[in-house]
Amino acid sequence: MRNILLTAPLAAVIALGAAGSAQAGTATLWGCHGPTGAPLGADGLQALGTSGATANTNGAGCSGSGPSDGLRLSFNGNSPTNGTFAAWRITSPGGVTVIGATIERTLSGFGNASAQPAAYRLRSGDAAGTALEQRLTNESGANGQATIAGNAAGNFVEAQLRCDAPATCAVPGGPVVDIRSLALTVNDLNPPNGSIAGLTEPARGVATINVQASDQGLGLQKAELFVDGVLRQATDLAGPACADIAPSRGGNDLPIGVACPKTGNAALAVDTTTLGNGNHRFLVVLTDLSGNAVELLNRDVRVDNSAVQPGSTSVAINIGGALQEGLVGAESLPLTSAPGRCLSPRLTMALSQRPASRDRRGVPIFKKGRRYRFRGKLTCLSNGKRVIAPRGTAIEVVNRIGGRAVSKSGASVRTRGEITWFNPANYTTREIEFRYRPRTGAAARVTQRIIVR
Repeated sequence: MRNILLTAPLAAVIALGAAGSAQAGTATLWGCHGPTGAPLGADGLQALGTSGATANTNGAGCSGSGPSDGLRLSFNGNSPTNGTFAAWRITSPGGVTVIGATIERTLSGFGNASAQPAAYRLRSGDAAGTALEQRLTNESGANGQATIAGNAAGNFVEAQLRCDAPATCAVPGGPVVDIRSLALTVNDLNPPNGSIAGLTEPARGVATINVQASDQGLGLQKAELFVDGVLRQATDLAGPACADIAPSRGGNDLPIGVACPKTGNAALAVDTTTLGNGNHRFLVVLTDLSGNAVELLNRDVRVDNSAVQPGSTSVAINIGGALQEGLVGAESLPLTSAPGRCLSPRLTMALSQRPASRDRRGVPIFKKGRRYRFRGKLTCLSNGKRVIAPRGTAIEVVNRIGGRAVSKSGASVRTRGEITWFNPANYTTREIEFRYRPRTGAAARVTQRIIVR
């Protein structure tokens, strides 16, 4: 039996989530205590201030679960000078955009008469220092516990107690701000990336799909394998330290002080003898900690556990990553000038200009009546080495619309193995498959979904 390699690009980005979950792409990062009151420690929080004010902890601080345990802001006297302040800051870990903030705090010692009060503020780290909440120390009714949430921007949010009077503030009551929890809500616009290797077609026995994954946002969460819509295996890529700290709530809640894994590997396996011979839909989904998900594989895979016949061919499926030359059989056909004689073809095709936009799944959106350019390359295996395909080699273009496949005019390999193709201006929403079929052996395919509006 010969092994032949089939390649394709990373599949389009999708957004997946269970019913009732928060919008994919967002997460909340908690400092000191979580949304259910669990202590998280002070990692990821920063104490700031000047002489004359103190940012410290109260009781057992962020390690205790008592009602008064947490962070504290206070002045060291009753007459702080202009610019005196203390603050606790929570900062975005990077790779994400801050869109909101939440604080659970208790004010005490406020409400005493003063012509020059100080102020407590919860403010964004944007250029304007936008305040989500502000209470003056002489404000009647300010004392008490409250949970405040609002929109935020910049790369941090901080709670501060500050004197901005021209000379000195008068704070006769000794105002204190106790902070139980401080949190950022972030939007992660970076879906995870990944590649798969190791799956052969027809699949036999235990089929294993090796996943290599990375993420530029908060980090990776899981890789899952579905066959015919049934979850067969899921691998946790985050680890226990990055587990949701409030799973009963919608969305994903994480501690701010933990650096979650941004790279990882998984081996997803299924016993194909439980599936029966024939085509089965294999779906591999990679999800990050913000709920963004990508399909690394979504295609029918033929399963055949009957006896292997001499001379039969097996296709090794490698998507999104480097080719594994070891999967290619030792037989090597030298290239000739005849197009179509290409062993173990590797075809890449991708949109090479900016679309009008993309949907939440990352699928490009084309403007109706416009032509868009795709570019790629075809290479072949010759004497154990990767070389460009002969000039003139034909690349087919197949369009799938509503389950119906229609062949359209294709393209051909030019100098240096390059391929250029433009979609016709009358195209509608569809799936485009670029395909090279040699005279013998397996074909190489690249599939691209497009939306036309």
